Amino acid sequence: MTEKEMKKLNTIKKILGGECTKKEAVESLGITIRQINRLILTYKNEGNEGFIHKNKGRQSKKKISEDIKEEIVNLYISEYFDYNFTHFYEEIKEKYHISYRAVDYILSEADIISPEAQHKTVTLYNANMKKAIRQKEATNEQITIYKKRQEAEKQKHIRLSSLLYNYGQEVQMDAAFAMWYGDKARALHLAVDKATKKVLYGWFDIQETTRAYFIMLMNIVLKYGIPKKIKTDKRGTFSINNVKTKSTLNTTQFGRICKN
Repeated sequence: MTEKEMKKLNTIKKILGGECTKKEAVESLGITIRQINRLILTYKNEGNEGFIHKNKGRQSKKKISEDIKEEIVNLYISEYFDYNFTHFYEEIKEKYHISYRAVDYILSEADIISPEAQHKTVTLYNANMKKAIRQKEATNEQITIYKKRQEAEKQKHIRLSSLLYNYGQEVQMDAAFAMWYGDKARALHLAVDKATKKVLYGWFDIQETTRAYFIMLMNIVLKYGIPKKIKTDKRGTFSINNVKTKSTLNTTQFGRICKN
């Protein structure tokens, strides 16, 4: 018997025992006089058992089986992962005859979010998935949809940034130091066109050097022409960081070459 059912039973017993009035019971239980009279009749006919919900211990006829839940999750991951929940529901409602709310609950319970989820939901989802993967608590299905979501988000940002630029309008230069080949680390210098994501030129060196950037710039100009803009970090090759130097020279060698 639940706490609410027990409260009703004890209140009815108090009424019959003369410990409280029906009016006091109405205020205590938040129900009407007519309902109080029904409860009194129920107690007289059935005793304590009459206050226990008739469906207690029975499985709801509306409950969705675990097999159906698993089938819906697998279907979404394998075929509809790029659909939002509303569109996915429209596709399967005739087959499963369940509500949108049920579909939303099943997918959310499986730690799956919609591609159109709000930023804060995506942030929380990514944090939870990283933790689950790190602690080896995520299922293969959850990891699969997580990777698909990450790739879709990456492609979305690439498409958005590309729409704002034309080929040659901005070239981005940078270097990454890693074990690219052999047993020694090397600095891989790359120049990439922002609009097309095409690698225009690459150069390996023992470190990130000004010489490597000069070589890349020369080959880009010879092969493709002069780009409208070159975007870099604040490395000394591109930016003067010394206050004393700034007073005498307003740009670097690389900058002067670009200007000329």
